[in-house]
Amino acid sequence: MESDGTSMTKNTFLHIFLIFLIINLLGCKQETKQNAQQEQVDIFQNIIKNNELKVIIINNSVDYFTYKGTPMGFHYELIKEYTKDFGVSLTLIVAPDYENALELLESGEGHMLASNVNITGSRKKRMLFSEPFMRSNPVLVQNKESNKQYIEDWLDTDTIKITIPKESASERIIQNIEENLGLCINTEFYANVDQEQLIDMVAEDSIASTLADKLVAKVAKTYYPQLDISINAGLPHNMAWAINKNGVELQRNINDWINVFRKSKKYRTLYTKYFRNKKSIVRNKEGKLASTKALSRYDKYIKKEAKILNWDWRLLAALIYTESRFDHSQVSWAGAFGLMQMMPITAKNFGASRHSSPQEQLTAGRKYLQYLEEKFAQDMIERKDLKLFVLASYNSGSGHILDARELAKKEGKDKDSWSEVAPYVTLLNKPKYYNDKVVKHGYFRGKETINHVNRVISIYQDYKNLFPKE
Repeated sequence: MESDGTSMTKNTFLHIFLIFLIINLLGCKQETKQNAQQEQVDIFQNIIKNNELKVIIINNSVDYFTYKGTPMGFHYELIKEYTKDFGVSLTLIVAPDYENALELLESGEGHMLASNVNITGSRKKRMLFSEPFMRSNPVLVQNKESNKQYIEDWLDTDTIKITIPKESASERIIQNIEENLGLCINTEFYANVDQEQLIDMVAEDSIASTLADKLVAKVAKTYYPQLDISINAGLPHNMAWAINKNGVELQRNINDWINVFRKSKKYRTLYTKYFRNKKSIVRNKEGKLASTKALSRYDKYIKKEAKILNWDWRLLAALIYTESRFDHSQVSWAGAFGLMQMMPITAKNFGASRHSSPQEQLTAGRKYLQYLEEKFAQDMIERKDLKLFVLASYNSGSGHILDARELAKKEGKDKDSWSEVAPYVTLLNKPKYYNDKVVKHGYFRGKETINHVNRVISIYQDYKNLFPKE
């Protein structure tokens, strides 16, 4: 039998050990908490220390794209305003799609994701969110001018077919509508397409309708006024920027900025620019063959610049008419201005501004056309379609046309032939193509450029008929 002294000694040691263990556990817990807090502080302090905010952004028609060689996008312009006010440089990490963007954020590749991210309970466990910028909800997208069926209420859905991406969130939305309204909706599923591609198909009357996020649909409607997006397909939800989970201080800083900026005139201007303004210049009602004596009051200057360019002046005039209707005061939704509809940065590079005279605008446009012609000519063996590539590049910026040429080459086509390259210009809005390794300039709505080239050539033919001896 053990003595009382031995028993007390063991109990004493046991008590000391337990106290020591508890102190260590509390210490570890406190250290872990301090490390987590330090990590949270570090992401913000590192941004300031390195003078760099790494922002993930998605290549699409809302967040980020290039137009006439100029970077644009609602969230691109917003994040530029934030970094300017924050006083740090901006580094963009361009993601090919939504899921990839979220993965990059969670892995710590970027500090935040500048996009309309739907705030959900599961995501709140994995990332932080800014104050919501806006709300959105799913809507039914139809073509008001369609030869197919058109509905004004969900109860009429027995007369319409709704096409949605296969294995997408739209399937659950359709199911909810069917369950809540007791309907059986005629649904068609397309594989390997996204909502923007299906909206394009609705606009072209290839399909009757589709479902889309309202904000995406609103942007599409600025390109296609014939779209109807008035029928809601679900409840509204908040949309916000997503922030790395260790960015508590960054979140506070962003929210302070949002609460001020969202009330500003600049924010209203940006919202109107991307979600309300039509994506084309306002067209006057004058016919393109109004006079047999002159095309415009600028004919003398157009002929002068065309001679330097070694172009038929009627082709240059057709381009100018297509761009501005010979209106030197014209300004597009994107900020392109004047007779030649040049973006401000491009115009500055070639010696013009919004305050330049019509003659100076024409000279700057001619210089830019020369630059594009030389750029493409140096990489072309056969140059019979050179002017078509130049016209396309003038509309879109050369980067997207170069991308289309590389895609054509990759698939065994003649990259010097406009007829063989043009189809790839239209495919640059599909993830399979704009995410291809040979593509350097990302997402692009190419159909507008193809239509632009066709319009210019059509008007040129009319001008040749009007002035056959020129």
